[in-house]
Amino acid sequence: MPHGSSSLYRNGSYVARGLFALALPAFVLYGVFVLLALVLAFALSFFNWPVGGAITFAGFANWHEFFHGDGVHALAVTAEVIALSLLFQIPLSLVLGIFSAGPQRYRAVLSWIYMLPFLVSPTGIAITWARFFSPSFGALTPFLTQAWLSNSVTAPIIVTAIFSWRIMPFYMVLVQAAVRTIPHDLSEAAVLDGATRTQEIWYIILPQLRHTMVVVAILAVTQALTAFDLYYVMTGGGPDGATTTLSVGVYLRAFADQALGAASVYAVVVSGLGVLFAGIISRSSGFGSMRSEREA
Repeated sequence: MPHGSSSLYRNGSYVARGLFALALPAFVLYGVFVLLALVLAFALSFFNWPVGGAITFAGFANWHEFFHGDGVHALAVTAEVIALSLLFQIPLSLVLGIFSAGPQRYRAVLSWIYMLPFLVSPTGIAITWARFFSPSFGALTPFLTQAWLSNSVTAPIIVTAIFSWRIMPFYMVLVQAAVRTIPHDLSEAAVLDGATRTQEIWYIILPQLRHTMVVVAILAVTQALTAFDLYYVMTGGGPDGATTTLSVGVYLRAFADQALGAASVYAVVVSGLGVLFAGIISRSSGFGSMRSEREA
């Protein structure tokens, strides 16, 4: 091996070791607080553990209760939240991200205004909106014909809309940053060739945002799966379980019912669905072609 190649190999080996040493603490923390916790939750799902009581083996009783009781309903509510999130959050974040990436000063001001909901505490937002929709003393009291948050049809739609309104600015910033990394030469060449603004967005900008939108879609699904604070604070999971997502179900089973084993089933299902959806989105969006593009 030539001397220069040997030196390059040693330098690369040192760099790899250094990167591994820097990443090791993160891997250890992830393994202890995520992977190990998930394994323990899965094991605990086969036991009955009342808070402050003795642990007894339950077999598949907790899983049977989940799939033949309130767990299926919580799963359906979570699926509704995921569907509404994907339907509204992704298109709106895409539109606002492209719009706010423009060079005009007013767009920068508007993007700052759009970010305000994301900077406020979710609990504070939940309390404010719950008071806003209160039929007794809320801002909409003169116009309310019913208590919308007490209606099993309107309550999940309202809370999910507020949930999307709060989390969407984060996705907007991701899209905005991705748009600003697109070389201006591509847009200038398209304009010189006579492309309209719509054609520029469709043929130049959107293809360049494919990787970013995969990340946004995965984040939107995982956020919907773990949606808790707004749903619990605004409605407590009601009415009649209409806003009891899987994450709210974890809390209710663990602390309201004091059944840690049954709550672990909800937690395992949330984690499993998160991994499943992430894999499906990555595959269906052409993850293999993305890898080949990175290696090119």
